[in-house]
Amino acid sequence: MGVDVFLVISGYLIGSLVYRDVCEGRFSFSRFYQRRVKRILPALLAVLLACNIIAFVLLSPLELRDYCAQSFAAVTSTSNIFYWLRSNYFNPITALKPLLMTWSLGIEEQFYLHFPISLLVAHKFARRRVFQCVAVACVLSFAGCLLCLKVYPAAAFYLLPTRAWELGLGILIAIYEVQYAGPVRLGSVAANALGWLGLALIAISVLAYTESTHFPGFAALLPTLGTACLINSRDSFVNRKMLSARPMVFVGLVSYSWYLWHWPLMSFARILSGGLLSTPRAVLIGFFSLLLAILSYYCIEQPFRRSVTPPARLFAGYATAVALLGIAPLIGYRQAGWPNRVPGLVKAEVAVRQVERNVCLAGFEESKPYRSAPCISGGSGPKVALLGDSHAASLGSTVRQLALRHGYGFELLTKAGCPPLLDVTLRLPFHPGFERTCAAFNGGVLQQIASDPSIKVVFLAGFWSSPYLAGGHYFEMSDTGQEDPAAGDYNDLHTGLLHAIVLLRSKGKRVVVATDVPRFRIDPMSSVRNNLMKKRGELATLVSSHVFTLEPVSEGQLITPADVKSNQVVRRAAAEGGAEIVDLAQNLCPASHCIFWNNGVLLYSDVQHITAAGAEFALGGQDPLAIN
Repeated sequence: MGVDVFLVISGYLIGSLVYRDVCEGRFSFSRFYQRRVKRILPALLAVLLACNIIAFVLLSPLELRDYCAQSFAAVTSTSNIFYWLRSNYFNPITALKPLLMTWSLGIEEQFYLHFPISLLVAHKFARRRVFQCVAVACVLSFAGCLLCLKVYPAAAFYLLPTRAWELGLGILIAIYEVQYAGPVRLGSVAANALGWLGLALIAISVLAYTESTHFPGFAALLPTLGTACLINSRDSFVNRKMLSARPMVFVGLVSYSWYLWHWPLMSFARILSGGLLSTPRAVLIGFFSLLLAILSYYCIEQPFRRSVTPPARLFAGYATAVALLGIAPLIGYRQAGWPNRVPGLVKAEVAVRQVERNVCLAGFEESKPYRSAPCISGGSGPKVALLGDSHAASLGSTVRQLALRHGYGFELLTKAGCPPLLDVTLRLPFHPGFERTCAAFNGGVLQQIASDPSIKVVFLAGFWSSPYLAGGHYFEMSDTGQEDPAAGDYNDLHTGLLHAIVLLRSKGKRVVVATDVPRFRIDPMSSVRNNLMKKRGELATLVSSHVFTLEPVSEGQLITPADVKSNQVVRRAAAEGGAEIVDLAQNLCPASHCIFWNNGVLLYSDVQHITAAGAEFALGGQDPLAIN
């Protein structure tokens, strides 16, 4: 919500500046970009330089390679596009991205490139209709935002065209003020009412919105309209007494630097702590970032903003700094994060990359499986089919080897986030429409498998507890393909899996169902990295109370309730449908302790996905394809 407030204010301030100069015939691109460069780049470049140094010291090769891509995007003002393109199942946009905060700067900087030109054109050809032109652009942008939110939610969130209406709202206020010689003046009662309304709208969005709120869309109207109300109620108590109080004004002055500093520090701390950061430590880091922001404001922002460097020298200097800060991460990315820094991590990180780059895993928007090599192998003889989501895909290489050992061909038919169920689908809050593509994928694949006489054995595996841990839910589909109005519970998981098993068994297939792997609270790779990178491990003990070891982890450190219950439901459905069960936790969790590192071999790529070695270890001693 803070970004939405910022975009409206930015649109208002820049709109006022540019439109007034355009109307008076004295707009200068050189002067405009001088101001923008002085305002944005000094603090940003200082933060990027500091983060680059921290990243080189603390991050593993795989992490550093990803960070270098983030850093290059930040320098080139394309962070929002970068995070949009990188938003996928294995690379979600999370608190573990140190430069994530630069996505909003990418929108703002792209806005600076387009807005002055657009406004000049509108003023030249429709001088008396500029306000109307901007209003139409806002409506189109908002409509595009609503449409994208249903189909490509990440694009709606990160891209300028679907965020332009928020900037445009501020621009409309600015144009109105310039045209009518000043801010809107309201009576005392109206101004106070509008001020309190604006504050209430922003407060409601902060307190009521959760991670499952579809955003931006209609949800963004509360903070943006609230900001517009505050801008138009200058004489209200909220503006005169609350927002104009010295502490609030001071926070406003250092807010840009604070915004830049707080996120990377929090992110690096979370990376070191395995994704878990206690509230007291987070507060301490927030306070430290505020101190850095104050130093940054007085020692970097203010001196550079007051400089009187000639334009040619100014642009040349900043261009040189940007080029240097762009070349360094580009080299780091091309060098794959310099793996020779930590040779002991190379094998483990290769295993992580293999899991993330599974070419047989269909994406969230796709409703059909990949049927080319290596997803399909073997001739016209008998085959084994492995169906499920990314957890099933993690088993692919091991089940393929078992199939070959028994003389079977192999088909890997998997879709991200979509457990193998029939007549039941899964709703995910961050992926509107996923329930339709998941239902279509499972329905099509199960029918194809059922009608293919060459497929003798079907292996079903999945992240069965996914909706109970991630905020989604299973629900049954009616005969017409519409959802049951009541959100489902474990009964829907049981129904969907049983229906899939019954269909396959009715066609003479042998069905093997795998219970899910244990799920860690803390990323096992954090323990591996903190143990193999001495400086990182030492710092990790300062930001986390967790002791990072490579020893088996007790079940008390696992997220178990939903996993235990869902695995019980899976076992019951398998027994009722006549399927066989494979227990993946049997070898991974001996004696109530779970293993993620075995004699120098990584078994988990993250908190929930096993590596190829992990799949082999989990299935060791179990041969689900052997004839009983």
